[in-house]
Amino acid sequence: PSKNFDLDKGTVAFIGGEVSVSDGGLYFTGSFNYMGTTGQAGYDYYNAGTHYSGNDVQFDWTSYQLGFGLKQRFFEGTGFRPYVEGGALLGFHQIKYAADSSQIAVLAGSGSSSGFKTSESHTGFGYYGEAGAEGDIASNFGIKIGARYQRTDTGAFQTLAGQKVKFDWLMLIFGLRIGF
Repeated sequence: PSKNFDLDKGTVAFIGGEVSVSDGGLYFTGSFNYMGTTGQAGYDYYNAGTHYSGNDVQFDWTSYQLGFGLKQRFFEGTGFRPYVEGGALLGFHQIKYAADSSQIAVLAGSGSSSGFKTSESHTGFGYYGEAGAEGDIASNFGIKIGARYQRTDTGAFQTLAGQKVKFDWLMLIFGLRIGF
């Protein structure tokens, strides 16, 4: 939403893998992302002729995303390999509002003061681009340093006046690589 939607600090977890496609350093990649956080939003929902509204309504946010992409490593076979990667994202995003009806008021209509929606979920689609370098510490163990830009758009949330939630993330990556 363009206004009245704030996310607090939360937890982000990421795990990924790759499979070699060619001897030239090209890989198929797969990843799973999780994000859990809290926040505040301007609640705006219509249900059977009743308009529910609230400012700074507390919520919990959860996202799960699958990513699929291609990675190109340079200088394959050396101990230091710069890379670029890009791909598509498919996600599930859920918002759960605090069930405290004192934060949400009936603005119009004759509906019950407890008839508002307390949770809503949607799929989301997006893309990402990543660049960085990988280094070997041992034959099956190494480190990864990089930066990842990620863009995700969700479906329209009825409780946010029909607006989509759009995420633009820039993540700095420091990870461990384990080979099998």
